[in-house]
Amino acid sequence: RVQIPVEVEDLAPAISEIWVRDDGEIWVLPSPGERDQPDGVMQTYDVFDPQGRYLREVEIACEGDPAEDRLLLLGGDLVALIRGARDARQNMFGRGEYDDEEPPVHEVVIYRFASV
Repeated sequence: RVQIPVEVEDLAPAISEIWVRDDGEIWVLPSPGERDQPDGVMQTYDVFDPQGRYLREVEIACEGDPAEDRLLLLGGDLVALIRGARDARQNMFGRGEYDDEEPPVHEVVIYRFASV
């Protein structure tokens, strides 16, 4: 096994992800937007216009575990939920811990926005 040095910062990053949509809107996932969400909400994004002015907040409601899964904005009104993304990412570096009797669940689920 290759040992990878890990450095942990005192504070979580303020922004986890930034997506630029086809219409020019900028969707920002602040780190609080992936923690302590209301029941049924996977992530909450802050949406800005192409000039950087705040427009609205968007909650993406779907089944999923924000600590284990990942959302990808695919364009248009499609979003992909990658189940088991955290385990898959750790396994790429030899850090995954899998039980042969219970293999990990990796699944891609595509959702269509009900409204934006």
